[in-house]
Amino acid sequence: MESAFGRCVGRLRNRKKLSLARLAQELGCSAPKLYKIEHGFNKRAVLPHFVQQLSDSLAENDSDIAELFRLAGYTAPPVDDVQRIVRIVEDTLRLPEFEGAAGELVADVQAYVTTWRAMRKARLQNVSKVVIAAAGWQPRLLSPGRFERTLLPAVDEARRAGILDVFLVVPPNIPNLQLLHDTFPETAIMQVVQLEPLGLGSAILAAKEHIGGGPFALMLADEIDESRTALRNLVKVYNDVRKPLVAVDTYEPEDNEAVLRYYGFALRGNQVRQNVFALDAELIEKPRVRPGKDHLRIAGRYILIPEVLHALQNMQHAQQGSVKLDLTAAINQLWRVSASVLAYTLPRPMLSIAPYRQIIQNMDDRKVFDFVSYRGSIKNPGGSSSQIK
Repeated sequence: MESAFGRCVGRLRNRKKLSLARLAQELGCSAPKLYKIEHGFNKRAVLPHFVQQLSDSLAENDSDIAELFRLAGYTAPPVDDVQRIVRIVEDTLRLPEFEGAAGELVADVQAYVTTWRAMRKARLQNVSKVVIAAAGWQPRLLSPGRFERTLLPAVDEARRAGILDVFLVVPPNIPNLQLLHDTFPETAIMQVVQLEPLGLGSAILAAKEHIGGGPFALMLADEIDESRTALRNLVKVYNDVRKPLVAVDTYEPEDNEAVLRYYGFALRGNQVRQNVFALDAELIEKPRVRPGKDHLRIAGRYILIPEVLHALQNMQHAQQGSVKLDLTAAINQLWRVSASVLAYTLPRPMLSIAPYRQIIQNMDDRKVFDFVSYRGSIKNPGGSSSQIK
């Protein structure tokens, strides 16, 4: 054990280009003592505090520290986060290509910290706004009256989640949605026009002036939660974790191939808490091959943070013109940087009505959009119920 430890000390000392005398001076010990340690002649156990001194002088990263303590027979102490940040900066400035760039790095770090503090403060706000995306190509096939009825479940679910600022992203030429205003008088509903169906990212940017600088919810109107509790549960989880969330539900590998055409999928990683897990890989949008059994279907509910909005804006500036903006790509950018995106598994699968053309033929029987048969009634906050005719 000691000889392996000694060889590690010698290797790290040579990497630092330190003589035995110089290292001994830094440590406040004798050079012969270091010589005995490096060559395995030391008969006494090396004490933990001396290993710590060696790591302070010789280690350049966390793995060096862990190796020194392991070979000495100890467990490495946890590294303070501030110490880790300092070590990263120091290691960077030691690289030849960054010689003399300390001032530039300090300025960049200060700018980043200022941005980070603003983002962190924004994340601590409550989720008070929701964007309901309903401007894809499929809603454009519906008459205004039928289109409005497809939005009833989503607005009701948002209201039950305590979110009363609703921004409906709709196609052009949609008249005032009076049924929604009459049904949910306590909810502030605003229509935002998305001129072209250029993806969820484009829908979010259409509403960016109204979203503000805090976290916000995103709902897809063609995914219906029959219990209308999915968004409420998602908000509760966000209040605990303060990280972006993607709702997922079960996907059976033997499901019809058509499923792949309309949905994204998430690969399940480590469980963070009940029904919440980390992503083990980037989200997959409309895969061409059938996902594996560890993948879950993205279910049309999100809690997003300002960083996602900024990523979409950067993508828009880079692409320019009428180009599809993929929300999945923006979320994946955030995941690659911080791996902080989480997935919430819904307790029951969503009722998907995508594509709409599958149910346009059956619209007259009102099985999906008439709340009398769909859910019975909408209960208002005061306890009364109003049926939708």
